[in-house]
Amino acid sequence: MSYDPNADKSPETDFDQPKSKKKFWLFGGVGCVVFLLLCCGGIGAIGYMVAKPLQDIFRESQEYARTSEIVADAVGAPVAVAEQQDPLVPATFTEDGVTIQEWRFAVTGSKTNGQLIVKIAQEQPFKYERKSLALELEDGTVIDLNPEEELDIDIDLGDDLGGDGE
Repeated sequence: MSYDPNADKSPETDFDQPKSKKKFWLFGGVGCVVFLLLCCGGIGAIGYMVAKPLQDIFRESQEYARTSEIVADAVGAPVAVAEQQDPLVPATFTEDGVTIQEWRFAVTGSKTNGQLIVKIAQEQPFKYERKSLALELEDGTVIDLNPEEELDIDIDLGDDLGGDGE
């Protein structure tokens, strides 16, 4: 006679329970979320590296136009400069192997309206430099605005610059 260790168990409980797949879905779901966060974070970082220098140039140019006496004389005070460029996509062209983007912002005043034209050069990836700043009035007149232009005053200090009086 043989011994059956499962003689007291019913045949329905004899089978092993299937392994739970909850851990797979848990780790798979967490892995997908982490992967998506890393991808979105990378895209966001690249976007920030591209947009931040451009936004700085835009903000500086707009503030210059708001406070410039030349612009106030041309369009009439108070001067309002749009925050959003028009059109949203800049005109792009190449000049001496350098990519130039031309951005336009609406300018309004009490006398007339115009557009602030900001030309930005991109010589290297993520490196931008403003090449020119101009105001184009509704009648087509273009006024060159150059905030970096140094004031050149010719002052004659004489031959003696604070010496010993000789």
